[in-house]
Amino acid sequence: MRRFSCLLIVALLAPPALAADRIVAFGDSITRGFGDSANPAGYPPKLQKMLKKAGLDVSVENFGLDGETTFEGLSRLDAALAAGASHLLLMEGTNDINLVVDGEVSIESIVANLETMGSKARQKGIATLMGTVLPRPPGSRKDASNALTRELNWDLYVLTAEKKRPFADLWARFNPFADTDVFSTLYSRSDEDKIGHPNNDGYKVIAELFADQILGVDSLAPVPGRFEPFVTELAGPTELTASVFESAGGSGIKLKETFLEVNGEAVATPIAALSNRRRASFSYSLGGKALGCRVVVGFSGRDQAEPPNAFAQLIWAYDVEGREHVAPDVNGDCTVDTIDLDLFARSFGAEFGDPTYNVLLDFNADDIIDGRDLAIFAAHYGRSTS
Repeated sequence: MRRFSCLLIVALLAPPALAADRIVAFGDSITRGFGDSANPAGYPPKLQKMLKKAGLDVSVENFGLDGETTFEGLSRLDAALAAGASHLLLMEGTNDINLVVDGEVSIESIVANLETMGSKARQKGIATLMGTVLPRPPGSRKDASNALTRELNWDLYVLTAEKKRPFADLWARFNPFADTDVFSTLYSRSDEDKIGHPNNDGYKVIAELFADQILGVDSLAPVPGRFEPFVTELAGPTELTASVFESAGGSGIKLKETFLEVNGEAVATPIAALSNRRRASFSYSLGGKALGCRVVVGFSGRDQAEPPNAFAQLIWAYDVEGREHVAPDVNGDCTVDTIDLDLFARSFGAEFGDPTYNVLLDFNADDIIDGRDLAIFAAHYGRSTS
């Protein structure tokens, strides 16, 4: 698997007057469990089993409704909460993306609806946890590139950071830019599925992520959010800005150990005035001939969990106008030379998941940096492009 990283709102604390043994799972067809081979379907029954195994005597009730948007969910939520609940899990937003594609609504209106839903829960004494929307597989009728889905998730990261609220990040675990096999391993392959629903294993992953949040387990590393410029090609000097986010329910980012990287080299540390334990913001100037032949941007760092969740994530790759790039030119300086060889040697033998694994060096994308990658490197050694 190659790596490049339904909104849920969960009430984590409830006053004694609420139904402390009742969790309401509310949302669309992903909540209901479309595509799941299990009976009962969906993540709610799997979550209930996990929580009971952990010692919590709770019931997780499934209020999923096929095709629902956040606009429709607003009118249905009060009835679902009427009997009280200790937790509200709200998975909503993926159907709204279709409306964005058609020009009927905006990303901002989706976020506003979700924030209103969270407010309804908080007014009833239910704290909220913001989650992210699942990516869509190739072949989806709309937003198959996930450009709009990612935009929505970026806005959710900013909202939770500004409001100092926790979030459950499904996108990070299902991210097709981090795991190109995710659609074959965690998604239903039904010809009727034109949006993208998990299979049984995928619903188990969702349940695990929410079980971790409810039980206070920090299992996810910080995640990258919006960056600029969001283009595929650079034509000249460019100011690069980017951010990394950590859930308020997480342990916090270790700012002194978190870096912005360009072509595998650390180039910037978080901007003090814009960064805190939940958000690390960066700015870096890419300019002139220093652009080379390709610019690959990523983050590396860790959070304050014990043991820490380390991360080394590629967030984007820019081609440079008028220049040719070959994969073994790891540092993008238009020449395959000893610098690239040194970078390759540091990771030789590493498999995905190892601290020294670098996807840029896995030239044949088989999850291990080995002799086959070395053969590709040797075939290009000494080559210069421009």
